[in-house]
Amino acid sequence: MFSRCLTRLVVLLVLWWFSGGFLRISYTENPYQKLWRLRLKKYFVLAITLLFGNAAYADGHGSVYMIDFKCAQEAYKVFASMTLEELDGQFLKGSTKLARYHDLTSGSGIVLVEADDPTLVIAFTNGWSELCESTITPVVNDKKAMAILSMK
Repeated sequence: MFSRCLTRLVVLLVLWWFSGGFLRISYTENPYQKLWRLRLKKYFVLAITLLFGNAAYADGHGSVYMIDFKCAQEAYKVFASMTLEELDGQFLKGSTKLARYHDLTSGSGIVLVEADDPTLVIAFTNGWSELCESTITPVVNDKKAMAILSMK
């Protein structure tokens, strides 16, 4: 129990540091540096989710897909007007939302979805296509990645 709490505390401290908590550097970033920093944060959050979130248990039936999205401000108005049950109800039968994270300052974020069929993920993403730009990427956990890489 203590080690689990300590691990979560360390993760929270790393996330805080990673978001600029300790070292707030005041210089002007060029667009490439900002893009790199946002992508690095996104993949760091993905890694933490896979380690400590529900996605760690997504080793079951379907494949896991990461939806990387960037939405217009109107999308967040629609999103805020919905209940959690309505949001979770948007996922089609055969797909499950594992996690959804938002970067409200840039209007972007990620959704991790487990699905039996990739068309279910595409259908979900298509529902938001008028308000959001999305990219769907299949992702695997460490165990599956090691199995794939050892096939050489």
